[in-house]
Amino acid sequence: MHLGERLGVFTIIVLGEGVAQLVMVGSEANWDHTLRALGLAGFLLLVSIWRLSLVHGYCGVPNLREAALPPRLVLLLHCLTNGALTAPPAGLGASRNRLGSRS
Repeated sequence: MHLGERLGVFTIIVLGEGVAQLVMVGSEANWDHTLRALGLAGFLLLVSIWRLSLVHGYCGVPNLREAALPPRLVLLLHCLTNGALTAPPAGLGASRNRLGSRS
């Protein structure tokens, strides 16, 4: 139980970084319909991932049930899941750098 809580908190931190990247990209750009749609889509994507990972999962891994796998495999899945969760914020950070270079 303790492992699941800790890994779930770490997943929330990773998802929070995604929200921070959305805010940073949006704060430095001129808002138009495209950016509004992308911002909304990015936020909905993060909320969907949160729901799958923490409401319908275990240890931050979507659709995993408690005691379905040994802890060493759960840690590997957790690492892979959070590695995949860092990809969208990294892309948002790269878009922030591109937007900054245009100005």
